[in-house]
Amino acid sequence: MPVLRPRKLKPETAPTSTAGPSQSLRPRKHLSKIPGGIPDINKRSRRRKGDETFSPVMYPSPRIPLELWTMVFRELEKYSDLANASRLCRILQAEAESVLYREVVLERVPHVRRFARALASNPHRANAVRVLYMFDNGHFKNVPDIINRILESVKNLKHLQIYVHFDQEESLLSDLHEQLKKCTFELQRFGSNLDFLPDLFEFLAGQPGIERLSSKPGSWCESKAEMPAEFLPRLKILSANMTAMPVFVHARNVTHLDIFLSDQDTVDRALRIFGDQLVSLKLTRLVELRSQAFPIDLFRNVVAPVRYLEIADLTLMVPYVAPSQTIDYSYINQPGVKLQRFIWMPDWVHPHHTDSPFMTIEERQAAARRFAQGILEACKDSIQEFIYLQDCHSYIQCSLDENGQLVETERPEATIEKCTSRKFSKAKDNPFVTLVNSRDRSTMSSSTFFKAGDGSSLHYETSLPPASATSSKPTLVLLHYWGGSIRTWHKVIAPLKSTYPILAVDLPGWGASSLPGGEDVKLTIASTAKSIMTLLMSLPYEFSALGFVLTGHSMGSKVCMALLEAAHDAGQPLTIRGMVLIAPAPPSPLVLPLEMREQQKHAYDSPESAEWTVSNVLARRENLSDEELALIVGDSVRAAKVAKEAWPLYGMAECIDVPQGSAMDVVVLAGAMDIVETKERVKAEVVDVLLNKGYVVKFRLVENVKHLIPLEDPEAIVNDIRTYF
Repeated sequence: MPVLRPRKLKPETAPTSTAGPSQSLRPRKHLSKIPGGIPDINKRSRRRKGDETFSPVMYPSPRIPLELWTMVFRELEKYSDLANASRLCRILQAEAESVLYREVVLERVPHVRRFARALASNPHRANAVRVLYMFDNGHFKNVPDIINRILESVKNLKHLQIYVHFDQEESLLSDLHEQLKKCTFELQRFGSNLDFLPDLFEFLAGQPGIERLSSKPGSWCESKAEMPAEFLPRLKILSANMTAMPVFVHARNVTHLDIFLSDQDTVDRALRIFGDQLVSLKLTRLVELRSQAFPIDLFRNVVAPVRYLEIADLTLMVPYVAPSQTIDYSYINQPGVKLQRFIWMPDWVHPHHTDSPFMTIEERQAAARRFAQGILEACKDSIQEFIYLQDCHSYIQCSLDENGQLVETERPEATIEKCTSRKFSKAKDNPFVTLVNSRDRSTMSSSTFFKAGDGSSLHYETSLPPASATSSKPTLVLLHYWGGSIRTWHKVIAPLKSTYPILAVDLPGWGASSLPGGEDVKLTIASTAKSIMTLLMSLPYEFSALGFVLTGHSMGSKVCMALLEAAHDAGQPLTIRGMVLIAPAPPSPLVLPLEMREQQKHAYDSPESAEWTVSNVLARRENLSDEELALIVGDSVRAAKVAKEAWPLYGMAECIDVPQGSAMDVVVLAGAMDIVETKERVKAEVVDVLLNKGYVVKFRLVENVKHLIPLEDPEAIVNDIRTYF
């Protein structure tokens, strides 16, 4: 971790020589200290005793947008380059330090001392620290006071990981526990190898915001204490040693579980506690000689609807068996198993039998292919892919085609981040295998279709922040208005995709999404919300890890509120961090007169009628470019007839019973000139209703716009999302 030190300036009172070319230069002064403003000279001047006319000049610090700084920083390959650049350019220093001090790794005592000195010399640096890793190499016992001062100063910390040396003195552990209890930061992630003692429980009781916990105690004695149910109410991602699992006897909201060195009894107990709500499960197992070489019997005692399963088998010593004849898929073929992705990472060790079929890489790959074929056939109703990975050398990714034949996918040009006992990434403590684009994840935008339970095919697009970004942001779920599509959000997505995971959805019948199957299709708000909920539950870990912010425009806002109701009624463990409702349709029913309903039914029948509707009703024409108008008209006209008629005929009239809010943050934006959802109606039927339900609502009018705020004034939406989420 580079530490920036202020440049030493020569005091102005220091004596200087006034003769010859060797005379000293005056230290720079800030512009605000120069009488009369900016002089006409643009360079540093030689010191002339008693003459203030030749005072040095420093250019004023320009107000450069954060997006521009982000672009500049992204071009630098290493933090050291940024540190060096900031020393040369004083304008850059403040912005650079906010990046350099955001994530700090302390592994040795000199690191601790230098970091403490840096914070002491400029206390503002402590405010920039969001992530702190402390990995004791056995000598931190020499600097306990310094460690305590550091923990006390980083008040904006969100992610803390502390791993002390296994033979550390009891005094350091006691001091550390006491200091943690005094800290005022509010964590979202915490990891440690501290044993579960009363002092640690007391610290965790004061951190209700923790959503991700990594607990790997240094003691291999099984923990006897049980964590009370009221602790860590927002916990969603749990990574723990087998010895720590007895602490967790309440399910909470855990949807992602990682157990290190697990045996079958531990797995069974975990599945009984968390199984019904688990989305992903990772197991690292220490496997000895056994008759079954393949991880097929995981659910033999307890069945769980896990979607993403990753198994890392360490020290796998396999006897001489013929895999095609011995694998029994009955456990994986049970009705309650709903696997979508199966990742297997074996650590093969040569067996004693010289005639074993698993001696060479090719033989192991052949066995893995046979195993994959069996898994894919056994779970063909749900599974999408099987991945076999061995030490980043052997990689097989496969699925079944329509004819039931095994199809292999070429290995992507990606780096593979792997967290096992052998390779522990301190800065990337990800308990699940993640394939990351090797260049820049901000450029990755995938377009995908999801088969919903009602038969509709939902088209959605996703994007992730750059791989280098340390993001603690929730996923933005973007739901468009009646007449829109994913493209409605393009001016909102562009400035946010570098810092937020994003999921934009074409609602059924709009954009590229298809309608539900069957005759007499009826597109209700409730059915649409259930389809979106199913989609969110199926998302990979990198999108669901930190929860969702539901962002809806007009009709999309009503879908957001219906999604809250659907998730509450179904008891689904979705982590909804908040909502952004833009020109929202209220949850209460609205029944239009018959004549108005007929007019709205035909609003998007032709390009001419759609253009008239946009220009005269939905937006101020001067706020839209010709290209944007053409985009809106195209989306409106090409939508399915059923989708265009559903909203005015019965979608508006649906009544959504929004559940209690539990202090959830909601941002509501209304167009000051909107004639569709007027500011008075939004205030009375949306804002006041949500306030009465216990939501924390921020209501704001957007001036000089009508209904299409995402296109007329996207900056208003972007600023509020950045401010509140």
